[in-house]
Amino acid sequence: CSSDLTYSFLYYPLTVFAATMAQSTKSFGEQAAWCAFYGSGIIGTLVVYGLQQERIMTVEYDGALFGYSVFLIMCNRLMSVAYAWIMALVRQERLLNEAPLWKYLLVSLSNVYASSCQYEALKYVSSQCRCWGRVSR
Repeated sequence: CSSDLTYSFLYYPLTVFAATMAQSTKSFGEQAAWCAFYGSGIIGTLVVYGLQQERIMTVEYDGALFGYSVFLIMCNRLMSVAYAWIMALVRQERLLNEAPLWKYLLVSLSNVYASSCQYEALKYVSSQCRCWGRVSR
């Protein structure tokens, strides 16, 4: 029984990928170009997001730095929820969770805590320095 389970976990994604490739009418070059386009769009968006974060947290407002990083995180999460809700409606997906909400609690709390630390760190360290620190670990 466990060997069947291992087999399905290891080979099912490959089967789905092979079926998708068989149905695709795009050439390999065209698929690679779209992959590069989407990848550069994601990287570009993250760069703009990082620059905006640094700008908000390092510019002085009435002589003081922005003090409520948790407010920025809340605004970010509310926009993400609104976008996800709209996309679920557009794609006609279910809006109910399959898993119980309490299972999301630990992930959500750790994400908010990490984001608040990230925003607070921008008051003292530049975004480029933080990125180099993460990459060099």
